[in-house]
Amino acid sequence: MIQKNTDNPKALILFASIFASMGIGALGMFIWTLATWSAMQSWQEVPAYIQKADLSGHRSIEAGRRHSKTYSVKAQYTYQWEGKSYIGEKVSIHGSISDNIGSFKKRIHEEMEGYRKRNEAFRCYVNPKDPTQSVLYRNLRIELLILFLLFFLMFGGAGGGIFAFAFYNPQNEQKKTAVQQQYPDEPWLWKKEWREGVIHSHRKIMVGVVFLFAFFWNSISALLLFTILDAEKGASAAILLGFVFQGIGVVLIIVFLYLFLQWWKFRNVKFQMTSVSGVLGGKLCGSIHMPTHLLPQEEMVVILDCVQRVTTGSGKASSTTLTTLWKTEKKISPKEFSQQGRTAAIPVEFYIPYNQPASRDSNPNNTITWSIHAKAPMPGVDLSVSFEVPVFKTPESDMAISTAVLDQGRVVTAVDMNGRKTSCYEPMDETETGDALRHAGLKLKPTPSGGIAIISPILRRPRRAASLLFSMLIGVGIIIAMQAADAPLFFSIVLGFILLVMLLLSSDVLVGIHRVIVDKEGIQAQGGPFGLGASHHVPFDVFAGFVKNSNSQVNQTKLYTVILRKRDGKRIKAFKSLERREAQAVIDALNTAIADYKE
Repeated sequence: MIQKNTDNPKALILFASIFASMGIGALGMFIWTLATWSAMQSWQEVPAYIQKADLSGHRSIEAGRRHSKTYSVKAQYTYQWEGKSYIGEKVSIHGSISDNIGSFKKRIHEEMEGYRKRNEAFRCYVNPKDPTQSVLYRNLRIELLILFLLFFLMFGGAGGGIFAFAFYNPQNEQKKTAVQQQYPDEPWLWKKEWREGVIHSHRKIMVGVVFLFAFFWNSISALLLFTILDAEKGASAAILLGFVFQGIGVVLIIVFLYLFLQWWKFRNVKFQMTSVSGVLGGKLCGSIHMPTHLLPQEEMVVILDCVQRVTTGSGKASSTTLTTLWKTEKKISPKEFSQQGRTAAIPVEFYIPYNQPASRDSNPNNTITWSIHAKAPMPGVDLSVSFEVPVFKTPESDMAISTAVLDQGRVVTAVDMNGRKTSCYEPMDETETGDALRHAGLKLKPTPSGGIAIISPILRRPRRAASLLFSMLIGVGIIIAMQAADAPLFFSIVLGFILLVMLLLSSDVLVGIHRVIVDKEGIQAQGGPFGLGASHHVPFDVFAGFVKNSNSQVNQTKLYTVILRKRDGKRIKAFKSLERREAQAVIDALNTAIADYKE
């Protein structure tokens, strides 16, 4: 019997109640503040005389460490309403609550103390229905409202999540266990979507995650900026830093809005599988169904990838690593789309290596996920949908369809006269090779000597280069701001060292130029910053072949280096930062040219 440990539901509910009560309390403070502010807008303004104004500072000490100082303001003032004298003590909407957000408490104390010393009339707001109720400052403190919302979302969200887990997880586990017992040897039937063969895109989860991140970032950055602007001696550099963080928050809002519009536009797109499961050492077949009015007019790029998610450690020390174990893609022309009434079907077919892992989620700290991603440019927001698909070993699995075979070419299935299917493996044709080279940003050119050259130009990956430059500019801006704010020099040196290392490691992405020339004299390889690295000439008689090694990863995608091997064991790096299909296209193109010259 397969059963996950769900812990004690009563303990979880008690734990959730603590978080939820804190969140509800913060929400209550938020609502009470707005209601009080709204009610005070009808209070009448009358003159008041400050009798006493005190500013108190409190510094909490815990485990021998001093924490930041909080302030509270108390006052006593007199006022008249309809001929009667009253004494008031309420200073602001929030009463005498201590806090250290901004300089509000210091500022109002200084203002009240000035009026007290000069014995001048100050303004006061009186409740006409109950003249004993009065307040000196009835304006809202936006920074406190943001803080209340943050507490509500953090603690209330945590409490709600734990409640949901405590109530629904045991039921889900029971249903899951029952299905697993019913189909013990058919794991592709363990999920409802997989059994039905109709899989919906789950990008709304990512949209929700981006929304929460953008909300928290903007709330904290707005609070930081408000505090800096509200400070008595806010340095211009500190203000600049505050605006930088708020600018990042604006970018996050734009990203969220784009992802939300993307999800909303394509929320009804689904993937229908031809068979119940994708087959390791076989095929994954199906079709993407979408409304005809959403059909892209250009070719669609469909990607199948296998991602391993590994979580190590626990609590604050935990870390999660995503690694793309295998990835392939194909382009589907609009000519291949078929319309079925108001919907259209886009055929999808991939061969899957036998020696890759099957879908796995039994251990949440080490999962294997196979997914299909479909992308296409469209007016407005581009098409981008993803589907988690089942991939397992079945009786149809063919051990001959390995990763090495699929990396070198493609599988072609033929049917003989007796109706039996046979598989053979063909390398990429010239069109596929050309498409892969163009996708990588590589250029294939003839040389004056009659040979061919494959060139990796400067800024071959413009988006990646722009992202790196943007990150470095933010880092430089932070260093300038810290120095202008007289921050310790040590922090600027450490950050500067990190930026220098980033620059050195990313020099190939920013200014790297690589070229490999094949002609009658042999193979010539040269690369480096601005293409000024050492030049290597390799005659055909000492050439031992090309290999591709994976030594880095960007956005869950493994990147490969194409290496030229010599018979004496020496290895020369020819091209860097290529995806698997791109690296194989480079090797195929170079091997074809070498074979032509050797004949």
